[in-house]
Amino acid sequence: MKRGITFHIGITAMILAGVALVLTYIWLVPSIHPYVIKEQEGTLVNPVLALTDGQALADFNSDYVFYLLYSAQAYHLHPAAFSQEHPRVLIILDDVMYRAEVLAGTILVSEGAYFDADLSIYSTKQEVIRLLRNPSLLSESFTSGVSYIETHASHATLFSKGYARLYDQLYDSSIARNVIRILSS
Repeated sequence: MKRGITFHIGITAMILAGVALVLTYIWLVPSIHPYVIKEQEGTLVNPVLALTDGQALADFNSDYVFYLLYSAQAYHLHPAAFSQEHPRVLIILDDVMYRAEVLAGTILVSEGAYFDADLSIYSTKQEVIRLLRNPSLLSESFTSGVSYIETHASHATLFSKGYARLYDQLYDSSIARNVIRILSS
């Protein structure tokens, strides 16, 4: 009888060790998002690359907004824990509204408004074209006030949906570190 119990404990320990190993691997090895792979393969292409500013402005559509959100890594947004409410962003460029929703890492953008958006991003089409030409200027645009964010959801909701990371990308800051520092003091 003792031998059977020891055998089951040994098997259980091996299974738990295997699960721990797999979870550790998943946690430690950074995954590459499918959008990044598509960009590397050339199937996800910046829509302004072959256009003049005038052509890009005349051709402006939701693909430009999608690529802006992709550049800001909005695909990392996710529903809050124990919630099915997906992240929703309203983007207002000049006089046109675009709505974006992130579903399982996929950014969906269309023209129109959300009345229950988590936040709104304000800018101009010309500024978006400039940012698509040079994504490294993203944080400069937001810190200078040319583009800006207005929040509608609570800070807890925004934080739980991953907006801190998006904010960090747009403002080149670390709001997550600041929140953790405030909570730990």
